[in-house]
Amino acid sequence: MAKEIKAIQCPKCGSTQKVEIRPDYYRCTNCDTEYFLDDDNITITHNVNYNHPARGNVPVKKPAILFVALVCIIFVGTMAMFWLTSNSSDTIDVLPVTPDTTEYSWRDHDVVAFADQNGNPVLIKFGQRDIVTGDDKSKSGKYAVFYDFLSEKEIKTQHFDIPTANSENFRFETFSNGDIYAIANSSLLYKLNKKALLLEPVSAVFKEHPELSAGIADFDFINKSYGDGVKLLTNDGKNYKFFPIANLVYYDDQVRQAERALAVKDTKAKTRTYYDFSMESTSFPDEKLQLYKFTQKDNLGGPNDYTYFEWSSYYDNRSVLRKQPYRGTGDLLISFNDFTPERLYFSPKILFYDDDYVLIGINTTAAKNAKVALQCLDAKTGTIVFTYPFNDDVYLDENAIRYKGGFVVFSSMFAVAVDMNGKLVKEFKLL
Repeated sequence: MAKEIKAIQCPKCGSTQKVEIRPDYYRCTNCDTEYFLDDDNITITHNVNYNHPARGNVPVKKPAILFVALVCIIFVGTMAMFWLTSNSSDTIDVLPVTPDTTEYSWRDHDVVAFADQNGNPVLIKFGQRDIVTGDDKSKSGKYAVFYDFLSEKEIKTQHFDIPTANSENFRFETFSNGDIYAIANSSLLYKLNKKALLLEPVSAVFKEHPELSAGIADFDFINKSYGDGVKLLTNDGKNYKFFPIANLVYYDDQVRQAERALAVKDTKAKTRTYYDFSMESTSFPDEKLQLYKFTQKDNLGGPNDYTYFEWSSYYDNRSVLRKQPYRGTGDLLISFNDFTPERLYFSPKILFYDDDYVLIGINTTAAKNAKVALQCLDAKTGTIVFTYPFNDDVYLDENAIRYKGGFVVFSSMFAVAVDMNGKLVKEFKLL
């Protein structure tokens, strides 16, 4: 639920110079007043140190002590009342603070997460946001809302003037270099500025490509199997594919040429490592599904193609029937191996991988109603780092991210943060 952020001033002297002594508790560095802040009230506790100079060992009678204490209490109380009445228009009040109770619903939207510059997870919702409680209909519209994932607090809200379409659709895509793009209603392309927390229109780059001078009528993401790219339909009816990482625009014949070039062996070429599960084989249905680690020539941000692993048969040049673990695209392979040869997998999928870890989703048994589990593997050895079982029936999306404390994984209804010990850190409701 969104809250208005206000400057916190000392209730005694008005200074904004403070130190946080524990969560929501502050001490003014100017006058040593301590105060704390909660959701409903701002409570002020005075802790005033007078530090009188020593007078020697002069005895003071108890009645005098009580009298002095009483005078001090009256004085402090009077000053507090005077401050409250004379500062009623200041930025922060000591009256009960009414939290923002506005509630929203989302539709035709998409979500994505990334780790910020401090390694903390940030979640973005992008789409149509409608106000549920309250009368301020101006709060409904096309929005991108940024959340601190672990606290669910809104960090930033961005409003868009996007024309309404017959079929509303908002989509995110995270590219292999970490860049995040978004398409709104097939008509607008944005790139995420992670530092500024903004979705910025992608338009200036198209001026660098004369073939796109007619303007873009339609955007759509390319299947990730074929590279990090966007399909473009120009206003004059021509089809192209745009690959932002390499800043290249291809028509279809050029894409096929670039894909075929990946099969040309070059010992000096940069290579790239992938992980993928084999597909269920129609020729050999009893063969177990395997997790393959394989290497191909790096596509360098351009068009891509890669091997699909599926046990298949073929006749060699001696007309002998042979069996192989891949189909059709084996000429792309530089090397490959069964990464976890002794394990059984049921309905597995790759959720994330990097140089350190491979994150997968699996069914715990072969049963159709089997529970789903999240499993993290060491990317060098294949050793299981942790397994996190889900209690509910979930379908895991293949857009997990890694942050400094673990991973964020998405399903259709919620996202979870799980630490490197396989413990649930946070569940974030998405609807």
